[in-house]
Amino acid sequence: MFQAIVKFRQKKILKTIGLKDRKIKPIQFSSVKTMGIFFTITDEESVKALLDFQKEMKNESISVKILGFCNLKELPNHLNPLIEFPFFTKKALNLWGVPNEPALENFTKDKYDIFIDLSLNPNFVSRYVAAKMNSGFRVGLHSEENEPFYDFLINEKEEVNQKTFIEHIVKYLRIINP
Repeated sequence: MFQAIVKFRQKKILKTIGLKDRKIKPIQFSSVKTMGIFFTITDEESVKALLDFQKEMKNESISVKILGFCNLKELPNHLNPLIEFPFFTKKALNLWGVPNEPALENFTKDKYDIFIDLSLNPNFVSRYVAAKMNSGFRVGLHSEENEPFYDFLINEKEEVNQKTFIEHIVKYLRIINP
């Protein structure tokens, strides 16, 4: 019963933020100068794939800012040495699942040419972050629930790892020619 109330409240919260009067601005990948990435921290392999992607984008002169989310009360100790970006954990979520985290406010106040949500298991937190983003073009994993919050969704036919998902995103973004 309580979960149903939480889900209902989350839907209402998402309807009130970030989606009104927003102009979608698709951008040619070669023109991207700033990129915001939201990432759900799951394991070492995923973090390494993200950091490799960040390096690749920096080599293409794209300024990349990352915000991570760990869906646990604390980040597992073995991941601490790998994390080179701001993140928050489940502890930062209020009763309704809304993040109360200064790093999120800092991340969403900046303007980005493109925002990429690398979450492989989209959830309320990832949709909340996407809705708050100050970006002309938002990219994420396809799901029916994600459709109102993103401009370009990648539909993975089968479960993929983080590295493959990143490769697919880059492949399709390089094709876009608005």
